[in-house]
Parts: sequence; C-alpha cells; structure tokens
Amino acid sequence: MTFDKDQLRETAKLQKLMRDPTAVQALIAENERIAKTSEAWERLSVYSKSISDSFRAERDQLKAENFQLNAQVDTLTEWYLNALKDAAAIGKDRDQLKADNEALRNAAAPLDPVNGDQLPAINSKVLIHLSSCDAWVEHTVVGYYAWEDLGANEYLHRVFIRVRDADGYLNARLLKDVRTDAAMGKGEQS
Repeated sequence: MTFDKDQLRETAKLQKLMRDPTAVQALIAENERIAKTSEAWERLSVYSKSISDSFRAERDQLKAENFQLNAQVDTLTEWYLNALKDAAAIGKDRDQLKADNEALRNAAAPLDPVNGDQLPAINSKVLIHLSSCDAWVEHTVVGYYAWEDLGANEYLHRVFIRVRDADGYLNARLLKDVRTDAAMGKGEQS
C-alpha cells in the first residue's frame, strides 16, 4: 500500500497531536461541540418542518373557509338580485304605497271602542295595581296590543295597554285591570 505525501503529512500531524493530551482533549471537545451543533440543527430542521406543515394546514383550512364564504356571498347576492328583479316586476304603484303608509300611521292611532269600553288615549295617565306593594300606581299609556285568546272564538282577542311608570319602566295590563283618569277623579282608587 502506497501513501502520497499529503496522506503522510496528515498522519504525521495526527501522531504528533496524539502525543499531546491537551490537544486530544481539545479535539474531543471540538468533536462533541460539532455533534451537539449538528443535533441542534437537526432538531431545528424538524421544528421548522413542523411549523411549516402547521402553517400549510392552517392556510389550507383558511382557503377552504374563504371558498365557502365566497360561495355564500355569491348565493346571497344572486338571491338579492333576483328579489330586486321580482320587486321591480311587481312594481307596486304609488297609490298602493300611499295606502300602506297610511295603514302604518293608523296602526299607532287610538283603537276603536272594545266591547263598549273606550281605550285610554296615548300619553294619558292611568292607574294599575302592583301586587308587590299592593297599591294602585300612576302610569302613562304608551301603546296597545292585542293577543289572540285561543278560546272557542278565533276572532276574540285580549287587549293589553302598554304603560310606562315614572322611572321609565314598561309594563302591560289587560284593559279590565286599568283605572282611567275618570275613575281617578271619582275617588275609586283603593
């Protein structure tokens, strides 16, 4: 077996280093440092791949969600445009719109008499009985509503008066459970 000059020089250097224990210790320490650095780079590479995979998965999920949202927007836009076309095709005339507007205005007006009783006017003062303090307390009428009685007569409804107390709290009572200004003037409050 023949060695060239470079191999012989390297062999001589190694033999010289082997005779010096501090140099050997330094080489061992250097070798361990390189091994640790190599391990750290491998771990870093694994972490980097893990993070990269995580970002890819999140990106793919966000792309899928974005696609779904875009599809929903497209569906809603198409529905809205079709609804606009239908509304234009129906073309309510001006008189019908005026009638609808008038009906809405009349809905807030005082109601006609119910079974011979006149509803108190909006903003008038009435007394309602509060069981918590067992007293009749003054409230202001702010509106009305009717509730289906669900009895034998499908056209029979219960009429409620919506009232507000001095502190601004809303309440509602059946018409029969309210005393009007006229009743207050006659001294009927208890």
